[in-house]
Amino acid sequence: MKKILILEGGRAISNMISNFNESENYKVLLSVSFPGNGNLKLPGEIPDLVIADLTSIKKEKVEFLMLLKSNPVISMIPFLLITSNKGKETPGNHTELRENFPKQNYYLNKPFSKESLLTLVMRILKQYESISPW
Repeated sequence: MKKILILEGGRAISNMISNFNESENYKVLLSVSFPGNGNLKLPGEIPDLVIADLTSIKKEKVEFLMLLKSNPVISMIPFLLITSNKGKETPGNHTELRENFPKQNYYLNKPFSKESLLTLVMRILKQYESISPW
């Protein structure tokens, strides 16, 4: 069973993504909140995909994601970054994200449908199935 780690500060979106993915028999590793929410914890299992909501980009989120990507194990895991398409808050405008989140990352703009999320998740997991070390 594929494992998906969800990094999201708000419960509503986290629960929605979790429900979408559990309906497809993915094991959802609910985190964890980003720094600044007071309870940052990573699960003990290595995920096959990380989904992170970057809708309200804050410096601590960018720094935390860059820290995750600097970990040799996690650096090989694809990231699906959920963004807002409202101007300056998109990751395309953040040099740090562009430089530190190259090819193995995917973006999904809000609002999104259950179908678009699941299609993208399945495509990413299938693509990385052959190169995953675990």
